Amino acid sequence: PGRPGGNGSYYVAHGYLRPHNTPHYQIEVKFPAEGFSLYAVNRQLEDYYISEVSGQVDQSQVPIGEKETDTLKHIADDEEQVKLEFHHPCGISIMLNHLAQVTDRWAEIIKDVPVLTNDSRVTFMSSGKYFVESGEVLAHAIGHATNTYLDLGVYDLRSKNDSAERLARDWPEYVLQASHGISWTGLFGSEVQQLLEGKADSNATSDFCD
Repeated sequence: PGRPGGNGSYYVAHGYLRPHNTPHYQIEVKFPAEGFSLYAVNRQLEDYYISEVSGQVDQSQVPIGEKETDTLKHIADDEEQVKLEFHHPCGISIMLNHLAQVTDRWAEIIKDVPVLTNDSRVTFMSSGKYFVESGEVLAHAIGHATNTYLDLGVYDLRSKNDSAERLARDWPEYVLQASHGISWTGLFGSEVQQLLEGKADSNATSDFCD
């Protein structure tokens, strides 16, 4: 979490987890904390191009036939991607994105949220109405067969991080959320932290993590 993306054209305040070989439909996602309730939801279908080399999303709308198809992969799938953002009264926010095959309980809760295409706008939910338990299963899959990953962001809304001033200058459109982003690798105990940091991309950098 905490890095520029797209050659500096946008800023990513969250991190992501990607399995090597496990199929997307064999990954169960459980919520990691107590006392949180649903704050905002996005449901969308995806149709985009991703660089085989850099892993960055190509935002252009050029038809696939006119692209360098040996370096760009077309991601288009009807596997609905769900983003759930939860808030705690103490001022901490947790965001999970690219949930797929959400459980019956959460499918019922978000059933009236519109399904968009390539659109990250969220629908805000009634504060304190839909609580989630620690360890509760949210979804039975992540991403989709052609791009399997889970976004995870943690934000401390009580104070701004050390990068907030630079973010306001260089990425003002992202500062509202990014200036509260924190590193989440150490929030699950030392054993999990060691595992996560050992699996991290050796070339990756982070404004939030040491």
